[in-house]
Order: sequence, then structure tokens, then C-alpha cells
Amino acid sequence: GLFQSPYQFPEKLIPLTIVNVLQGKRLPVDGDGLQVRDWLHVDDHCRAIGLALSRGRSGEVYNIGGGRENSCSIMEAFARVEALSGQKMRFEYVDKPREGDHICYISDLSKLRSHYPQWDISKSLDDIFREIVDAWRVRLAAGSAAELQIHKPVVYGGNSPEAPGANPLIQTLAAREQFRDDYRRTRDPIAVDRLQWRAQS
Repeated sequence: GLFQSPYQFPEKLIPLTIVNVLQGKRLPVDGDGLQVRDWLHVDDHCRAIGLALSRGRSGEVYNIGGGRENSCSIMEAFARVEALSGQKMRFEYVDKPREGDHICYISDLSKLRSHYPQWDISKSLDDIFREIVDAWRVRLAAGSAAELQIHKPVVYGGNSPEAPGANPLIQTLAAREQFRDDYRRTRDPIAVDRLQWRAQS
């Protein structure tokens, strides 16, 4: 499954679609736009992980995702964003789909639900899209999406002077967050070079 929240990086499909429709920009569509993915709100994802950590069964493997009820195609995502925003989606088809792209990913949640009956999806696909649209309306009203500091998680120790025996994970996370913020300030989410990279990957 693909995990979503109002703080999702804006190159991902749902926030990218929302940002582009709210700004009246055109979005490229790889292939026919009928590729299906399932989506899960990050809150539900974290609850599933929390249950596995606290009550996990040794050696078990689980699919965590949105399942069939929280799945849609690219074109269906466009229709949802149009309905929520009241604006028409502008897009153009790219002749060749991304190499290795699969037509459909839907997580089988039957084992997860069987082992953890107290877990279920609490936020529907409509809830996910609505949250992200509302969040981006606020952000775009405050300034340019390309320059905006959307979200910077607190990385404890990330901005502190290096101490003996400092955790290398903290240093790595801090560097990654700095890179992401610098990238967001200087590049449009669908800049030409980014599209070329996507076409080649």
C-alpha cells in the first residue's frame, strides 16, 4: 500500500495532483492513467505497526495498505480532486508508460485483519483526499508551493553540535531533511529534469 497524509512529499501522486490542479498546472500521465494503487492514511499505518510491535507473532509477515476499498486509478484520483477542488484537472498523456510500472497493486489485508481484529481502516479514500486538499489550500494561500516549508519533522539532536558517539542515524535523518527542504525551495515538483528522471527510472 501507499501511505498518505497532509505532509506527504509533493512529488507523490495525490499531493502532486492536488498542487497542480489548485495552481492550474498541467500534469503528465504515464501510459493510459488506469494504473491502480491502494492508499492508506499514515495514522492507520502507524496503528497497524504499533499492534505488530506490541502483540506481534514471531516470524509473521503482513501486508499493510488500503486494500480494495481504498484503491483507485490515476484517472479516478483526478476525478476526486476535481470534485473536491471545484477545478478542472489539466493533464497530458506521455506516450510510453514508466518502464516496469505495474497496472494494479492492491494489498491483501485478510491476514492482518485476522490476527489483529481490533485494527481496521479508519480513514477512507475520501477522507485522505479531503485532508490533503484542505492542507494544500492553506499552504498555497500562504505562499508559493515551491518555496514553502511544508513540514519538517523534529529530529532530536539533528541541529546540535556533534557529540562523541553521536547516533549516525540522527545525522543521516537531519541531512536528508535538509536536502529535502533545499530541494523544495529551489525546484518545482514537476520540473523538466525531474520528469526526465522519472521517465528513465
